[in-house]
Amino acid sequence: MKPIKRILAPVDFSPAGQRALDEAMGLARTLGASVTLLHVYTLPQPIPDAGMAYGSEVIDALDLGARDQLDKLRDELRRGGGDVPSIETRAVLGVGHEEIVAEARRGGYDLVVMGTHGRTGWRHLILGSVAERVVRLSPVAVLTVHPSEEAAARQSAAP
Repeated sequence: MKPIKRILAPVDFSPAGQRALDEAMGLARTLGASVTLLHVYTLPQPIPDAGMAYGSEVIDALDLGARDQLDKLRDELRRGGGDVPSIETRAVLGVGHEEIVAEARRGGYDLVVMGTHGRTGWRHLILGSVAERVVRLSPVAVLTVHPSEEAAARQSAAP
C-alpha cells in the first residue's frame, strides 16, 4: 500500500462536513500527512426571465468570501495543535464533484476524506450525492464520513 502523505479534504462549512474534517485532521496527525482544504462554490441560481447575469464583481466577492472562510478555518485548525506538516487552502468556482475529482487528479493526493449529508429517499434522488459521485470517479481512495447522529437528525428534520 502506498503511504498516505497528502490528503484532500473538501469542506462545505456544514456540521456534517465538520465530522469529516475532524477525521481528515486526525489521520493527518497520525500519518504525518499534509492536508488541503478545498471549497467548491457555485453561483446562485438566477431567477428565470429576470435577465440576471453575474458580473466579475459578484464572482470576485464569492471567491473572496470563500477564501476568507477557508483562511479562518485553516488558522483555527493550526491553533488546535497537532503535528500536521501543512494545511493549504483552495477555493474554486464549479460543480462540487467535478472540481473535487479534478483536484484529486491533478494534485497528487493519496486520499480524499469527505463527509456525506446522510440524505435518503427523495432528498437523495433530487439533490444527488456529491460524495457518491466522487467515490465513483476519483482516481484515488476516498474515505466518506457519515454525519454525527445529531447532524443527521437535523438534516432529516429539515424541510
